[in-house]
Amino acid sequence: MEPALKEVTTEQEKLDALAKEHGELHAFNTPHGRVAFRAPKFADYQRFTDKITDGKGSKFVTMRELALACVVYPSREELVEVFDKMPGLVLNAATAIQELAGTEVEGEVLKG
Repeated sequence: MEPALKEVTTEQEKLDALAKEHGELHAFNTPHGRVAFRAPKFADYQRFTDKITDGKGSKFVTMRELALACVVYPSREELVEVFDKMPGLVLNAATAIQELAGTEVEGEVLKG
């Protein structure tokens, strides 16, 4: 029987349980602990791309919003504290989340 998330004890067990729940995750090891993100849901990614491309507002704030929408470990509140200490992680997280969303999938041109 699989342990419930609240019953696991180690950080790795928590991440493994979260990966089973959310699918592929991208985790970062930081001096302030590990952080992990899931792929964005369609609505999360649509909101992100709309805000990034409309030319209004801050791209950095929009990337931060995407990361906060997709964080699975630690809590959002704890991630905000990590971002306060390591603001550069916002860009890394947004890039990883975009890869989870499929931006790095390769394609090919087919000619008839």
